[in-house]
Amino acid sequence: VTNSSITVLDDLMPPSPDIAVPDVLTCAVTSLNLDATASTGTNLSFTWSSMDGTISANANTATPTIATPGQYDLLVTNGSNGCTAVAAIEVISDTEPPLVIILDPLGVDCFTPQVGLTAFVGSNTGLNPEYLWTSTDGSILADETTLTPTVNAEGTYVLQVTNTDNGCFAFDTTFVREDLEVPVIDFAAVDRLDCFNGTVQVDASNSTGNSNLMFDWNSPNGNII
Repeated sequence: VTNSSITVLDDLMPPSPDIAVPDVLTCAVTSLNLDATASTGTNLSFTWSSMDGTISANANTATPTIATPGQYDLLVTNGSNGCTAVAAIEVISDTEPPLVIILDPLGVDCFTPQVGLTAFVGSNTGLNPEYLWTSTDGSILADETTLTPTVNAEGTYVLQVTNTDNGCFAFDTTFVREDLEVPVIDFAAVDRLDCFNGTVQVDASNSTGNSNLMFDWNSPNGNII
């Protein structure tokens, strides 16, 4: 009787998935690549899936492209022994726009031919927000990249506030009214000054304007009493 033996070796070593911490999705960064290239094993293959995210390309590579926040699950297979391992990574987003409010402005008139606009910003502005006022029918005199520009015409004024950290922006609008109507002076007939009439009354009470007319009489060669 001859005895013999054989040794059976096993290879049950699973791969080791390694997913790099991803960037944050923002209004400026609308897609990004996940990165599992640091995973270790032999003849690795990759299968990505997600229940709440969106894989837009390369789902069977180490670097898929994703387009929405959510949890992304990775199945890594060792092609030499068929062993598998799983890992997951959470992708977050920062897409909140800034909060911006413009106060009701004063109107432009002959007393105040130019007025200042005032806006306030709240949350989600980032560290260095950018401001830009524009108008297609008004006139911005100065400070269009601040929260307090100066304007001098009726029209619609639009403020865009941009969060430079995430690329998100928001708008608010206001309308400046204008009252530059000139009053119309209407003199009544005036009597003649003579020896019978040493004084006469000049009457402009029929003059017209919007409201609150004020009268200021003067004469270079007459005498107002």
